[in-house]
Amino acid sequence: MYTWEGEFYTLDQATAGALLDDGMAQFDTCGWPHGGFVAPAWLMSQGTRAALRQRPFTYTSDPQQLYRLPGFEPIKAPSIVWSARSAWRRGMSRVVSAVQQARFKQAALLRLALHPVDMRYRVSYDYWYRLVEQLMGEGRQAVTKQHWLEHHAPDLATRKDRSAA
Repeated sequence: MYTWEGEFYTLDQATAGALLDDGMAQFDTCGWPHGGFVAPAWLMSQGTRAALRQRPFTYTSDPQQLYRLPGFEPIKAPSIVWSARSAWRRGMSRVVSAVQQARFKQAALLRLALHPVDMRYRVSYDYWYRLVEQLMGEGRQAVTKQHWLEHHAPDLATRKDRSAA
């Protein structure tokens, strides 16, 4: 269930582009990189998708995939995510995340979708801390999406271009 998170879900291309440009400018002012953009709640309109194609972002994602931009080439990349804003959501998140973790155990890339609010509650903080420890103990490596794309899928666009020729 979503509340107010889908602000990029209904935007036209111009409005989405202006918001993306404003966000990039803010990041530039702070000296922060902006390799990718993930819409709140992973909800994007066609206008947002079109605006992303025209910007220097290298990726976006939804709950199950990472997409290489500008062509939106999909890469299987499931995620584990919590909704921590209420006690019943935290309880359900614990159950759903356990199922997801088991289901995605063999995934080459597993994304952990943490939100700042997750860290406000001890139960979610402890869950994430233990999960990261466990996954790293199993041999997984913690990397950013940008790093993973650069090192594990650097020629994705080139391969697709070659196969179309």
